[in-house]
Amino acid sequence: MKKKMFYLADCVIILLVSALVLLDTFVLERTYEVTAAHESAVSGESGQTAQNEKHSRNESTQTVQAEITENSYSDEHIRIEIREYEYEDTVVYAADVQIDDLSYLYSVFADNAYGKNVKAQTSEMAEENNAILAINGDYYGARNSGYVIRNGVLYRQSSSGSEVLARG
Repeated sequence: MKKKMFYLADCVIILLVSALVLLDTFVLERTYEVTAAHESAVSGESGQTAQNEKHSRNESTQTVQAEITENSYSDEHIRIEIREYEYEDTVVYAADVQIDDLSYLYSVFADNAYGKNVKAQTSEMAEENNAILAINGDYYGARNSGYVIRNGVLYRQSSSGSEVLARG
């Protein structure tokens, strides 16, 4: 009888731990505090300065005359062409992006928060940030290691064994 009780207790513990791990991995939202050291580690700029630059870029791209077709965008600074093709029974989209200056390329976090399981629709994020092209998902929140750099701000510096070269 004692053996069955220990077996049952072990099963309950394993199920509870498994449920907690699955909830933590896929459901529970967790945002991380960004310190001033992270904000200036890559570019020497504060996060507020980076935010101001992002908004000024958004405003400046709105006033540019653009030529827009079903699968392309072109103005005096940015050229984007989207191609669609099929690979192994899957429709794949590829974007050829050419920009005059790196300042036209930037990324945002869902709900403007660095964290785990923080979610937002790509289309909503694109609209909120006046994006010309939006691509979702590098899945940084699903991993515990690897570098996370956004717009010159270093959020996570944890190597997965491979060294990388990144420009912030």
